[in-house]
Amino acid sequence: MAEYIYLNDYSTKGKVAISAKVYDQLVDEALSNLGITTSLHHNSVARLTKPVYTTIKKGIIHVWLEVDITKGTNIQEVSKRIEDEIARLFNAYTDQVPFDVNVKTNSIV
Repeated sequence: MAEYIYLNDYSTKGKVAISAKVYDQLVDEALSNLGITTSLHHNSVARLTKPVYTTIKKGIIHVWLEVDITKGTNIQEVSKRIEDEIARLFNAYTDQVPFDVNVKTNSIV
């Protein structure tokens, strides 16, 4: 399993290597932007049930996360919002890198 993904720097200094831990931090920031934490607050639509798992395989970043969704919330909509926010941050901070985001719903609370 790779620990870094390499980006072209387009300068004579070489390539930029970004660790999988950086992508973990970007996922944490995306979840924070959406108000998703490990505990369920008053206006929360979801909570994180397990730590985010990020790996780099064959140059692709794979992100797995599991959430509990509040009752009466559209599961597909929440999953799509999570995926879109993660994609937005990945593209904003680390350029165009291939990635795969998997959001699993554990339960409805």
